Amino acid sequence: MAICWVYFMYRVSKQFEFPAAHVLSKHKGRCRFPHGHNYKVEITLTAADLDENNMVCDFHAIKAMLKSYLGSLDHSIMLNSTDHVNRKSQENNPRCVLFEGRDPTSEVLAETIFRHLEAALRGPTVITVDEVEYKINPNVRLEKIRVRESDTAWAEFQL
Repeated sequence: MAICWVYFMYRVSKQFEFPAAHVLSKHKGRCRFPHGHNYKVEITLTAADLDENNMVCDFHAIKAMLKSYLGSLDHSIMLNSTDHVNRKSQENNPRCVLFEGRDPTSEVLAETIFRHLEAALRGPTVITVDEVEYKINPNVRLEKIRVRESDTAWAEFQL
């Protein structure tokens, strides 16, 4: 006789948007030139159990954990740190964000945001801009980050 285990999982998602430019220095086509996108970032969190507020994670807490990092990308130009030509042209630009040895593709951006949020979720609490403190559900798990650079193209990172 086979035993069938059923696992229940809660899932929440939050989306963020920001405009930015990037240069894909390794690209053979037009993407090797500066160009921009209206990026949409979709966060998906899961938990087997809800917190004391009956949530996987409060949406305000998710926003607080990403506000600073996504704010640094908003209206920025993202470059590979080894792209010396474009780095030189942006040397006085405080909105220039460098990706160490990697082109800032949607895949790399998804992974970078994933790593940032994954680290933030390890903290016991997060404080919003309104100075509200939220406890982070110890059962929460970051499932994936999806980055859309257009309505028809996206990249995703998950462990």
